[in-house]
Amino acid sequence: MSSSSRTWRQRVFRIATAAQTISSATLGSVLIVHLAAPVVASLTGPAAVDMSNQMILLGREWYQRAWIEPVLVYGSFSLHILSSLVRRALLHRPTLCWPWHWRWETWHSVCGWILTPLVCAHVLVNRIVPQQSSLPISGLSPSELDMSYVSYALAASPITTWSVYVLLSVTGAVHIVGGAMKLMRRRKMRVRAQYGLTTAFALAAMLLVGTSAIAQDGLASVAPTAMERMAACYRQVVPWRWVGI
Repeated sequence: MSSSSRTWRQRVFRIATAAQTISSATLGSVLIVHLAAPVVASLTGPAAVDMSNQMILLGREWYQRAWIEPVLVYGSFSLHILSSLVRRALLHRPTLCWPWHWRWETWHSVCGWILTPLVCAHVLVNRIVPQQSSLPISGLSPSELDMSYVSYALAASPITTWSVYVLLSVTGAVHIVGGAMKLMRRRKMRVRAQYGLTTAFALAAMLLVGTSAIAQDGLASVAPTAMERMAACYRQVVPWRWVGI
């Protein structure tokens, strides 16, 4: 490889790394607010659902505004994926080995790629599809898009929905904690992989405990007609489209 080509690759790699870091920080600010609802549900006992719904409303005030959501959420997510693809293309191809021999960085990357379609499905089913004004959905209102919406899917299609949320929680926690560890190491801070693994699984467990609390109490006051409209939303998105709900 010539020196000019090497210099070009290094420059592009630095730009992609900076874009990845910036988009990570932006997405992190959104995730802190977004994940607060299931975390609160895991800590508040009988009042879990009410507290979670309040956290959802507060979060929407922050990132679901006309210009903030396209830039802060969708823009940062797209930039993060694009910069990660560029970095992956410029890095040397790693030697193949069995998963139990993978390093923490490999798990972080693999979980990121698994997380991508899961996040897309999550956005579609919770944000894009419920806005449809046509029948039978007729545009779900913000009050209908609370934890009862999640609870309905967990009750109507438990195996599929729980599989999605377990995979989303575990891969998300590993990728988030792994990304934080990468940033700390870039700043020459020592971080042990076992601490990162413990933190990731603790976060995933907390999210799933909160989801369980939501599943138990989230459908207390939902009308049958609202459930039919919720079902119509889920039927448009994979994997519920494949297995039915």
